[in-house]
Amino acid sequence: MQRRWILASLMFMAASGVQAQQTSSSAVLINEALTVDAAAVRTNTSTDITRAQAYIGSTAEAPFIRDITLRLNDSAPVRYEFSDSESRALQRNAQYQVTLSGIKEGVNQLRADFHTATASDKGIKVFKQGQLTKSFSSGSSGVTLVLTLSKATLINDASFDVSIRESTAGTLGNQLSAVDFMMTDGEYFSAASVLMRLMANNQDATLVEAINKRLSVCRAALGLQAIESTQIGSDPLTIRFNQALLLIQQGKGFEATTELDAIGLSEVTESSALTLRDQANLVLAYYFLNQSQGDKAIPVFERIRSPGPYSNGGLLGLGWALLLPVNREGVASPITTARYPTIVTPRLTADIVALQREQAPRVPSASKFQQTALRKALVPWTELIGRDPTDPTVQEGMLAIAWTLYHFGAYAQAQVDYNRAADQFDKVRGWYDNAIASIRSGGMIAAINARDAVNDSGWAQVNASLPPARARWWQGDTPETPKNVTDTFYFERLLLSNDFAEALQAYRNLMLADGAIKNSNDELHSRLSAAIAGQRTQLESIAVTNLTAQKKQLDKYLIEARFALATIYDRPELASAQ
Repeated sequence: MQRRWILASLMFMAASGVQAQQTSSSAVLINEALTVDAAAVRTNTSTDITRAQAYIGSTAEAPFIRDITLRLNDSAPVRYEFSDSESRALQRNAQYQVTLSGIKEGVNQLRADFHTATASDKGIKVFKQGQLTKSFSSGSSGVTLVLTLSKATLINDASFDVSIRESTAGTLGNQLSAVDFMMTDGEYFSAASVLMRLMANNQDATLVEAINKRLSVCRAALGLQAIESTQIGSDPLTIRFNQALLLIQQGKGFEATTELDAIGLSEVTESSALTLRDQANLVLAYYFLNQSQGDKAIPVFERIRSPGPYSNGGLLGLGWALLLPVNREGVASPITTARYPTIVTPRLTADIVALQREQAPRVPSASKFQQTALRKALVPWTELIGRDPTDPTVQEGMLAIAWTLYHFGAYAQAQVDYNRAADQFDKVRGWYDNAIASIRSGGMIAAINARDAVNDSGWAQVNASLPPARARWWQGDTPETPKNVTDTFYFERLLLSNDFAEALQAYRNLMLADGAIKNSNDELHSRLSAAIAGQRTQLESIAVTNLTAQKKQLDKYLIEARFALATIYDRPELASAQ
């Protein structure tokens, strides 16, 4: 089985109701490969009693499994670190399946070392370490091990219940739970193949219904059938969020605010639900901001978690909301009259708007009220400094701080900040150039294939080249050359783009299909290879187009910084000082 790719896009696709679709020709190839693979698995009845199947699950409601290391007798240890979505899936009865080598007939010893953790809306907290040792006997029929986290609290140590079954295959329940885990990671082809085998071997109506429900989801994800509303993204929060977005698109923003506010106030703990809640708060807050309703926008912005995937956009918007006049709904701010997008995208500041109109920006001196508002706005904007400089919200935050200082009449300090922003933007432009060149030369596809090829570890290994924001990857070995920046920095933001996420899932579907059959069907393998090449070209084209657009946005900010500097240089106060 191919190694799991922990896709941030899977969460995003579920939240937005978007699912990858194959072209009709690719779908035909995948369907053929699925039939070939499922048939091959059904006819392969051989068993290997030197290997044990282990299923890792959880019935604990609070702390979850963060990682586990298994060692059977004297064999090499097998370690897996779970992503947040995988950990939550285990709590929903999914099971991680792993094959352990080194079993022997007679007495065996299993050792498991593990860590559990708790989660809140502020992130992951409190890691606890645990260990278990279990002796068991294995006969000629092999063995299946089921390890279930049965209890885990902040006071008591976590513990696993271990059950042993004399067979080289788990029960149907274990196998369906393993399928659920595969689907969490987007391994729809592998999951569908297993489900088709289970379908052929089971006639019980209840079991067939359970298998068919999962198979329908997999087939929809592979582009083999239409998506049904009951299949993907059908949890209540997601349904309400999609309905609210539809209302906004229909120009019914007022009606959408009730739904978005309910989602934004919901009490949830699961990672994907927390992210959806943040996204709903961001959309709602920017809707209020777009209507110049700063009093309503401010508390909604403050509900967005920091750190979190939408915290940067929340901090930027909070600063602009603080500049709006109090109790003047529907009236634009005297400081800025630019409109805000319904779904957050970089907002062009006043100087850029002036340049687009071919007018020189006129920055009035701040009134007493405006100075108070500007001081408040500086608090969230200053928090953005030092964060990922490739994020447009961080870029605008850098300009907003310099712009604020200019309003205060602190021209020398504004000059320093505009220079700092311009230097940073120049540096990021170079990263974009390197990234685009890397994509065109095959670097992105090589990185994707390398991640899918990993077969001996989990979350940490898969995401080793995409560290979290707190790692400050952009500083790297030197500030000028972040480590691996040309191969990694753009993935996270691209995965939030529907077209890229869909194209990537389509590419991976084809790759997984080809990997399953290429040693057994040369003709189908040849056709799949051609389809993969075409999908690769499309994926690279989308990535280059997306990064080019990001660079174009950055260029606008760079122009603004340089134009502002030119304006400052012309001020008589600085001229006399120089």
